[in-house]
Amino acid sequence: MTDASQPPSARDREPSDPLVGTLVAGRYRVRERLGEGGMGLVYLAEHEAIEKPVALKVLKAEYSTRPDMVERFQREAISASRIVHPNLLEVFDFGQLDDGRFFLAMERLEGEDLAEVLAREGALDPARAVQIALPICRALEAAHAKGVVHRDLKPENVFLHRAGVETVVKVVDFGVAMLHDPGEPVRRRL
Repeated sequence: MTDASQPPSARDREPSDPLVGTLVAGRYRVRERLGEGGMGLVYLAEHEAIEKPVALKVLKAEYSTRPDMVERFQREAISASRIVHPNLLEVFDFGQLDDGRFFLAMERLEGEDLAEVLAREGALDPARAVQIALPICRALEAAHAKGVVHRDLKPENVFLHRAGVETVVKVVDFGVAMLHDPGEPVRRRL
């Protein structure tokens, strides 16, 4: 019996999501929906064989039928998987659901993006700003060394991940990244 004096849980208030509870690609059990962006939905899932929590980013159905959007989504997977760096979001799988939508499997982050911090706190103390900026620079340096140019760096794409007592800066969302041969110089458009 439920206690009517207690507020309903978030799950009770939201319409059920048909992906929650399903097994994606034969290995990722979807636990709950974490959020929604312009192009997709993000879910908490678990790799069943190794019991590892992951985030699944699933492209919305209306974009999964557009080749340009699927290419952008796949480019995000390729770009992020080219680089291994502690300040870049790790993307380790790309695939398609039975209903035709595409997904990315990536490391599960906890915390908030820099845009949320700036909205709440305003301008950062210079020392804290440098603590955030230096890992971003290191991440971009690693990306450039592998031929990946992010092209969409903004506060919404910088995530402050709580890893125990530490905060780790992560650059995310390589959806509009430019890929080139790491040995070739990047040509600028004028």
